[in-house]
Amino acid sequence: MSHFTPPNVQQIQELLHQRLHGQVLDLRVLFRETQIVLQGVAASYHAKQVAQHVVFNALGTIALVNEIEVQPTARRPRLDAE
Repeated sequence: MSHFTPPNVQQIQELLHQRLHGQVLDLRVLFRETQIVLQGVAASYHAKQVAQHVVFNALGTIALVNEIEVQPTARRPRLDAE
């Protein structure tokens, strides 16, 4: 019988923030029973898909529920240096 070890949600969230560069607003990573749940608001389907692939690449075969909403009007705040 295999023993299930829950993933480190904090590490996953940090990895996603590094890879997404603010493309998903209000990004949340939750762990429910045996699955990871992604939540937030993305300006594009591409950003939503990138988030999903980051988790798959980091964790392998864990169940993933991608609840990130795509709202084309959602944009991260611009910085003066941009």
